[in-house]
Amino acid sequence: MTSVCQKIEIMKFLSIYESISRKISVLVFVVSLTFGRMYDSRLAVFYGSREPSLSLLEEKAFGFTADESNEGLIDFKVSCPVPEPALPPSIWLLLCTTNEAREFSKISGTHLNLKCQQLKKNIKSDDSQCTHVKTQYNISAPGEHWLYWKEQKSKFYTFFILQCPVKQPNKTNGAKQKESCRWRLSLLNPDGSHLSSDESAMPDIYTAILAIWAVMVLLWIGNWFLYCEYSNALHKTLFVAPSCKILLVVLAFLWWHGIETKGKESQAVMILREICQSVEDAMLFLTMMIASEGWCVLRPDIRKVQIGRASCRERV
Repeated sequence: MTSVCQKIEIMKFLSIYESISRKISVLVFVVSLTFGRMYDSRLAVFYGSREPSLSLLEEKAFGFTADESNEGLIDFKVSCPVPEPALPPSIWLLLCTTNEAREFSKISGTHLNLKCQQLKKNIKSDDSQCTHVKTQYNISAPGEHWLYWKEQKSKFYTFFILQCPVKQPNKTNGAKQKESCRWRLSLLNPDGSHLSSDESAMPDIYTAILAIWAVMVLLWIGNWFLYCEYSNALHKTLFVAPSCKILLVVLAFLWWHGIETKGKESQAVMILREICQSVEDAMLFLTMMIASEGWCVLRPDIRKVQIGRASCRERV
């Protein structure tokens, strides 16, 4: 009976370990796909095409806290390989609110052609009020399209790229060809922060949390030194969980501070955060379990046989 119960306990431990390992593995994969608040990825640009193309840059909306005196900044650039195979399309950056993005994403190819014609002739339409900003073609750097836009409204925007075909008079566009280009989108609020308006308070929140946890850990250490003669192994083991917690708060603060100043999410810090979170959860569970058995309080050690028997009695 004892060996069966011990096997059950081992299986429990292995299942917990497998769950934690899977969590860390999934996080590492997700973090490797994250680009932060300075978005940087690839885009298919269609040269010589007669049909427009619409692409969503980033699903997450970004909130500006801007007005006429304090302007937010949008820096956007598309870099394509040179020499270019054919006439490049006219590239527009679309700034859409949540409702506008929902409506604009439903537009069919025919309506996109109409939209391109309206943009070319500078005609306002009623189907969507998305802000349309045309990129400039950099003559000194072939294959590069860029724009620098000053935002004066406090809104949340989702960003699209609209490629409109360009045809020169009395000339054909040439054969259609798709090229993989790199785009970069940098978003900045008036206070110099790369954080969206719904995230701007996170550095201050984690600063306060870090101060609270620092005070509690210092009080713990002070109490430890004052009554060191009464300290035992349980007391030292219990200190692991708050130590992991304050390290977790420090990493979270550094993570948000890095996004605020540099616009990039640190993959290394994110992975360390999840590792510390997993260790903290495991140590908290472990300390609660050994404390409930009376370790260093009622008995000097924990006998595995008794733990196994106790779990068996619960199942009978």
